[in-house]
Amino acid sequence: MRNKTIQHMKERGIVSNSFEILLLSICLYGIFKSIWMNSVGVSLWLDEAMLAFSFSTRNIWNLTSEVFEWDQIAPVGWLYINKIISSIFGNSEFTLRSFSVFSYSATLFLLYLISKKYLHLRLPALCPAYVASMSFTLQYSIMFKPYVSDGLFVMLAILAYLYFVRVNGKIGYLGVIWALLLWFSNPVCFVAGGIILSEIAFALLSSIGRLKRNEFRIKTFAVEIRPWVVAGMILVISFVFYYLYWLRPVATGAYMQDYWKGQNFPLLPKSVDDLSKMRSMKEEIFHHFSYLSPVMVLGLCSTLIYGIYRKNRLIVGLYFGLLLMLIASYINMFPV
Repeated sequence: MRNKTIQHMKERGIVSNSFEILLLSICLYGIFKSIWMNSVGVSLWLDEAMLAFSFSTRNIWNLTSEVFEWDQIAPVGWLYINKIISSIFGNSEFTLRSFSVFSYSATLFLLYLISKKYLHLRLPALCPAYVASMSFTLQYSIMFKPYVSDGLFVMLAILAYLYFVRVNGKIGYLGVIWALLLWFSNPVCFVAGGIILSEIAFALLSSIGRLKRNEFRIKTFAVEIRPWVVAGMILVISFVFYYLYWLRPVATGAYMQDYWKGQNFPLLPKSVDDLSKMRSMKEEIFHHFSYLSPVMVLGLCSTLIYGIYRKNRLIVGLYFGLLLMLIASYINMFPV
């Protein structure tokens, strides 16, 4: 019986390892495909060209001295990374898109790292392989836009959280890292803000539990949330400076406000039209998953339930981040 069990475990291990190799091959093929697509000399799309115009006519010293032409905007850090690359290797379609290719590849690696090291999945390559196999991620991986790099910096924000909570414990440093990453990717503020809200919410629930046992102490609750409040303050200060320095002229401009009128998410629907708009926006986002869209919606709902049941602060924090994004969209500050 023991020999049969060992043999069965070996067979399962062989099958698992073989499947893992297949999944890693999909990731490597996606990276190869992205590099190849960027090497064939595809001209810039109009949206890319509009951003590249001001970017290409400025040097590194006056790159963000004023708003770009045609109200184009991208994160400050992202612009400087790309400017350094183009200054060294030349200003061509290939070099302008090269950081997107790198971001695509690095995002797959970070997905694998988090899945293996922190989530302890049996098949950690499954997550990056799924992302690598999606046509729209490959499409965005060769665009002179910060779409794919947003994914990279969000993954870095999550990785920093996992490290400082599980290993280091110095949440103040985490707040500084988030504050810096914010300058490279706008969505980082939603993810970081959502995680902070999640930590505070769970600390509050824990305090309510102690209150029922007559063990509640305000001092204990204050000590638990203090580092997260500090991290939140650092993040807010960084965002205020970032907004005043770079985002405000475009965010408050007539062009962007007109655009937001049709792209703000009606979080609190007041009419049938708002409900219809919510549905169309949901379909606009999920159509990338094609026939798997219902599965993805079900997965999002079930993951939230799982995160709450397991008291997983990261999962709940990511959903808080989505809520913050929808609130920002509702008040015309972030188009869907």
